[in-house]
Amino acid sequence: MRDLEGIVNTGLYINDLSMHDFSRDMVLAGQQQSAELKLALDQELQKSKQLEDSMKKLDSEMKRTDELLYQMIPKQVADRLRKGEPAVDTCQDFECVTILFSDVITFTQICSRITPMEVVSMLNTMYSMFDHLTETHKVYKVETIGDAYMGVAGAPDVDPKHAENVCDMALDMVHVIGDLKDPSTGQSLQIRVGEI
Repeated sequence: MRDLEGIVNTGLYINDLSMHDFSRDMVLAGQQQSAELKLALDQELQKSKQLEDSMKKLDSEMKRTDELLYQMIPKQVADRLRKGEPAVDTCQDFECVTILFSDVITFTQICSRITPMEVVSMLNTMYSMFDHLTETHKVYKVETIGDAYMGVAGAPDVDPKHAENVCDMALDMVHVIGDLKDPSTGQSLQIRVGEI
């Protein structure tokens, strides 16, 4: 008999084993080791599941971090920095680029008539539309401050048609902003767009 289960299956009891040799001790010691091993295995399985859950959370956070990073600096630069390249080595000169600026006409007056959440919602909708246009026209969004939107073409990817791309984007921005309404009046928003 190697363990208690074997003894029970044969219809014996622990008292049926001899007290004068080590058979009882060996069965009990084996049972104890078996229980300890099972407990250790269960603990390792639980740790493994916790590690797996932590890895999933880490992957999710890494994706969020990447999204935030790519919103702040160009993907090419972010990837180079992530590979360990010194920040100063990622700096580049561009011989010629075109910069786009835009803002909402009477933005301050609009904000005085609507709630802060309506302002956030309006800007979020507007910037989402503009961000979509940057992908279409090969324009990199540099920054947004309040109602001001700034983009550049010809950097970080050199493109000889940078001015044309910005002009096309500016025209599309004026077109799509007509679909966005001032929450206080229901009239279409208007923007100013300029380029350098």
